[in-house]
Amino acid sequence: MQPYSAAMLSHFQSPRNSGALPDPDIIGRGDLDGRPPRTEIYAKFDGNVIHQTGFTTFGCGASIASASALTQLISGQPIDFCRRIEVRDILTALDGLPTEKEFCAAIAIAALQDLIRQWYVRSRT
Repeated sequence: MQPYSAAMLSHFQSPRNSGALPDPDIIGRGDLDGRPPRTEIYAKFDGNVIHQTGFTTFGCGASIASASALTQLISGQPIDFCRRIEVRDILTALDGLPTEKEFCAAIAIAALQDLIRQWYVRSRT
């Protein structure tokens, strides 16, 4: 297993935006077909802009770091920008993850995609 980067360890040891937001507008969820690790991304919106984020995760250090990095990538961004965020963007923000841990970034992206899907459903009603 390759060693963890300093960026990954920083996000794991001092996660950004950790914790559930009170009264979020939307909660996006990602997991492995109902199994851990599980990640929830909480968001409050101002129009189409995510203006506040939080996360909870039940998983390893790579899951925590991935969710932390993701919340930094989406905070203050319009939903159309967030739609283009991919696993590689999280991996870049963390200066990589061991190959066997990259699925943790994919779970964070699944939570983001769920959040975005919900936002589009709500914005059409």
